[in-house]
Amino acid sequence: PTLTVSASSVAFGNVVVNTAATPQSVTLSSTGTAPVTINSGTLTGTGFTMSGATFPATLNPGQAATLSVQFDPAVTGTATGQLTISSNSSSNSTALISLSGTGTSVPAALSALSCTSASMTGSGTDACTVTLSSAAATGGFVVSLASSNAAVEVPATVTVPAGAASAGFTATVSSVGTAQATNLTATAGSVVESFALQLNAAVPTLTVSATSVA
Repeated sequence: PTLTVSASSVAFGNVVVNTAATPQSVTLSSTGTAPVTINSGTLTGTGFTMSGATFPATLNPGQAATLSVQFDPAVTGTATGQLTISSNSSSNSTALISLSGTGTSVPAALSALSCTSASMTGSGTDACTVTLSSAAATGGFVVSLASSNAAVEVPATVTVPAGAASAGFTATVSSVGTAQATNLTATAGSVVESFALQLNAAVPTLTVSATSVA
C-alpha cells in the first residue's frame, strides 16, 4: 500500500478578513499494489477548514480522494496551519501538508477631499486634506490632485503613508482680478472627490484717520 499526496504545502496569499478564499484541492492517491487505508486527516491552524472526504477510508490501487482546503481569516495578520494525513502507506505513513495565508483589511479607497477655507480673498495658502476609507497598506496610497483654475496650484500627487488614513497638502492661491470659482479634485482609481473653492478679488481700500486738521 502506498499513498501519494499531491502537495506538501498550500499557500493562500493575501485574503480579505471575513472573506473565504478560493478553495484549494489536495489529492490523495493510492499508487501502490495493495489497497491503502487512510486512518485520519487532522487539520490545525486558525481560519483553515477542510471538506470533501471522510476518514477512515480505503483506496484501492489507482483510486484517489480529493480534499478541499479553505482559508477564511477573521483577523488581519499571517496565519499558518498543518494538515496531517495518517495511513498504512509503506512510505510517508504520516504526510504533513503545511498551510499558510495572510488576513488583510479591506483595501483602502479615497473617501473625501477637504480644505480649511472654502473662500479665499487675494493671495495665500489653503490647507487641504485627502481622506481614505481605511488605513493605507504597505507602500502608501497615492492620490492624484488637480485644480480647474490656474490661479490655484496644487501638487500633482499626495501620498498617504502606510498605516495612515489621511494626508495633507497645500493649495497656493494667487490674486485674481474678478471673483472666480475653482474646483479642486483628488483621484485614485475610479474614485474622484472634489472641493469647491471661491476666489475673491482683493479690493484696495485706504482709510484716512481724520477729515480735518485744526
